[in-house]
Amino acid sequence: MPEVGEHIHVQPVGVAHGGAMIAHLSGPQGRATVFVRHALPGEAGRAVVTGVRSRGRIVFADMVEIVSPAAGRVAPPCSASGPGGCGGCDFQHIALPVQRELKAEVVRDCLVRIGRFDLAAVPWDGSVRAVPGDEHGLRWRTRGRFLAAAEGLAMRRYRSADPVAVADCPITQEAVLDEARSAAAEVTPPAEVFGVRSSQGDLRGGPTGRAGRETVRERVAGRSFRVAAEGFWQVHPGAPLALVDEVLAVLSPQADEVLLDLFAGVGLFGAVCADAVPLRRIEAVEGDRTAARHASANLADIPGASVHRAPVLRWLRDYQGEADLVVLDPPRTGAGAAVLAELDRLRPRAISYVACDPAALARDLRTMADLGWRLEHLAAFDMFPMTHHIECVAGLSPTTR
Repeated sequence: MPEVGEHIHVQPVGVAHGGAMIAHLSGPQGRATVFVRHALPGEAGRAVVTGVRSRGRIVFADMVEIVSPAAGRVAPPCSASGPGGCGGCDFQHIALPVQRELKAEVVRDCLVRIGRFDLAAVPWDGSVRAVPGDEHGLRWRTRGRFLAAAEGLAMRRYRSADPVAVADCPITQEAVLDEARSAAAEVTPPAEVFGVRSSQGDLRGGPTGRAGRETVRERVAGRSFRVAAEGFWQVHPGAPLALVDEVLAVLSPQADEVLLDLFAGVGLFGAVCADAVPLRRIEAVEGDRTAARHASANLADIPGASVHRAPVLRWLRDYQGEADLVVLDPPRTGAGAAVLAELDRLRPRAISYVACDPAALARDLRTMADLGWRLEHLAAFDMFPMTHHIECVAGLSPTTR
């Protein structure tokens, strides 16, 4: 059984969901699966063990020496990246096209292993697409949280509270870093600070924990939105429009239809659907108090739009109205079987599912398939370059209504 701190020789053979690569070790006690960070499939090197589970059958490690590099390996653009460094980026050592190939492999694996889908029958082109405005995978982050440090800003080590000083964060926009640095200079380390730059040029920064007190203006598809400076909004500047376009393509809303916008945030999808075609009604459901308040303001000019601050499952169980269309953008854990059962009860014409975790999406798509729904569309986007994260949009339709 390998021990923490021990050095082992590894040859990764594939990519795992979560940012690590997969390798294998064989020994007297059997075979172990090694999840090794800062590595690439097809290369060989020496890794240091950082964790052991399941009586040695699961090992976690960091690649610390490359003996035989893979073709996609590059020098990380961030000096804080790598073993023992900042835990924010998983793929800084990988060329951007190869990052997207690996992310596509993760989506494929989740669909087959978790969703039990036949890839030949999945309506997906197999790619992970860049979004508009991407600049070589850098300077995309419009919102950031940092630790205040004596020398400026710091991030946390991977799965640790320990700070790592960062002179720069190459995935974050300079204006956001400036806001965070100014905030860090006014607080006592190790307080947490944030910086935000909106699509309308609004700049905010300060100690974290002021959610709802400050807002910024965002603009998507010709419509303005008010968002809490520390609230949820897609952090890549090209992400909101890319998602809106995909959701509209999936739903193809028709006049006089009823739309349920679930996990609605500040009302982005419902508002843009209503701008595309006059809907009879929009029911937007959001559990967060601040986001629901902003959604009410953002949808106030849309006839028939209502915002409900409630847990989505509880609201759906009480809902006895119609539903022609559904868009849902759940948290990383996914929508879950209970929510999906309620959507099956309503039998909308089309569902657009926006997912930030391909494993949770694959699980939920299997649930819907078992309930008699067809997967009509799937797209994957690289909205978080240099990290392992992937955003997907799925389209579903009922076999009968």
